[in-house]
Amino acid sequence: MSPKKRDGGKRLSGNPQRREQQLASRNPVKTGRPDAASWARELSIEDRWSFGDLARRLAGWAPAMPWWAQSHDRVIKSFLDQPVPERPVDIETRACTAVGDEFYARLNSGDTGLAPAQWLRALVEETGARLQVAIAFGADDWRPLAAFLRGLAGIAPEHEADPDFPDIKFPRETAAACLAAAAKSLADAGLSSTVLAPDEEDGWVPGDAVVARDAYGSRFLLAVPFSSGEAPGPGDHWYTWDVDSCWLVTVVGAGAFGSAEDALTEWRDAVGTTAADARLSPCPGELAAWLLEPSARSGPLGEMLAGGEHRELIREYFRSRRRGQLVLGSLPGEGQEAAPVFAAEIDTAPFVDWYAGQHADAPLPGKFRKQAAETAGFLLDAWGPHEHPAEETVYSCSPHRVEMLGRLVRDDYLPKEGNAVLALLPDWVQWCADRAGLPAALAAPALEAARAEAANPVSDDHGPGDEGGDGAPFRRKEL
Repeated sequence: MSPKKRDGGKRLSGNPQRREQQLASRNPVKTGRPDAASWARELSIEDRWSFGDLARRLAGWAPAMPWWAQSHDRVIKSFLDQPVPERPVDIETRACTAVGDEFYARLNSGDTGLAPAQWLRALVEETGARLQVAIAFGADDWRPLAAFLRGLAGIAPEHEADPDFPDIKFPRETAAACLAAAAKSLADAGLSSTVLAPDEEDGWVPGDAVVARDAYGSRFLLAVPFSSGEAPGPGDHWYTWDVDSCWLVTVVGAGAFGSAEDALTEWRDAVGTTAADARLSPCPGELAAWLLEPSARSGPLGEMLAGGEHRELIREYFRSRRRGQLVLGSLPGEGQEAAPVFAAEIDTAPFVDWYAGQHADAPLPGKFRKQAAETAGFLLDAWGPHEHPAEETVYSCSPHRVEMLGRLVRDDYLPKEGNAVLALLPDWVQWCADRAGLPAALAAPALEAARAEAANPVSDDHGPGDEGGDGAPFRRKEL
C-alpha cells in the first residue's frame, strides 16, 4: 500500500530517474494499439504541427529567440575583453565565466526561451562565423576567437542524437565542425594556431577518481585528475564535484583545481565542521557513477534546473556535465558494476523490532507493529534518493536530509499518513544514527531537526511550495 497523495498519486517525482519511470509507466506499449504514425494520421493538420513541434523539442530542438543574438554578443565580448590564457584548461575556465555569467543573468531576468543546449549551439555557430570573417580579413581578433571556440568545444556536453530528427544540431558536434572549418581556413591563409588543439581524439583523459565525504555521509567531494593525451597521466589539473545527496543526488559545486588537496581545502570550507576531518580515498566506480549520472545526462529532463543555483555553479553548468560524461565513459561496463540498492527495498523489520522495543507499553502490540511497518515504508519513499550505491548511504541522517523529508511530506502527503511519518521521524533518525555510528555531537542536531519536523504537522490547507524557496540551498553548510 502506498500513501494517499494530494493529487491522487499522480504527481511526478522530483527525482529525474523516478520521473522517467513514472512517465514510462503512464504510457505503456500495448499490443493491438495503433502505432504513433497511424495515430498521427488521424490528427488535424494543426494538431500534427503541434505534435511534431513537441516531439522535436523533446528530442532537443528549440527555436532561436530574438534576444539570443544580443546575448551571444555579450558573451563573445566578455571573452575578448581580457588577454587569452595559455593553458587549454584556463581557456575553458575563461569560457565558463563568459558563458556562465550571461547564462546566470538570463536565468534571473525573466526572459523566456533559454534552452541551454540550443542557446550554446547557436553561440558556437556565431563564434565560428566571426572567426571565419576574422581569418578572411586578417583581423587581429582571430586568435582570441579561435581560443574561445576551442574553449566552447571543451565545455560542450555530448548529446545523444534522435534518429527521428537527424537534422537537430547540438553544441559539441557543431563545435567540432567549426574547429575543422577554422583549421582549414587558417591553413589556406598560411596561418597556424595552437589554441585549436587538443583535437577530439587528444582531449581530456580522466584518471583515477578519489572521494571524500562528510561525517554524516551525505555530502561528497569527487575529484578526478585530467590529462591531455591518449592515456591518463599525472594530471594537467583536477576537476571536482561537490555533491549533496540529502534530497536528490545534486551537484552543488564544481570547478577545476591545481591539485586534489586544493579542492579538498576549498570543499571543507564550503561544507563546514562536518567535513573538517574528511580525507580523500580511492573512489569505487559504482559510487562515482551514482554521484555523476544525474548531472551528466543530456536532454530536457537531465538539463532541468532546480532553481537557486549560485553564479559559480552556473559558470560550470556545461563543463561539469561534459567532464562527468568523460568520467562515466571511462568506468567499467555494466557487467562489472555492483547492483544498486533501492531504498524502498530495504528491510524495515529490524527497525520495527527496535521501534516496538522503544514503545513496549503501546496497546495492541500487533496492530502497533503493523502500522509502524507501513509508516516506515512511507518514510523511505521520501527519505532522500531512492537509489544508492550501498546500503550504508541509506542511513545517513544529516539535519538537511531530515528537513527535506519534512518538506516533501508536507507537500505530498495527506495529514493522516504524513503526520504518521513525521511522528516516526525522531525514532528513525535515532536508528539511522546508531546504524551509522554517528557520535553524539552529530546525532544531536539531526534529532533536534527531526523533532522540529514532527512538531510541524501536515495540515489540510497546506499546498506544495507554501514554505517558500526550494528547500535545498546550494553549497549550504551542513551545520
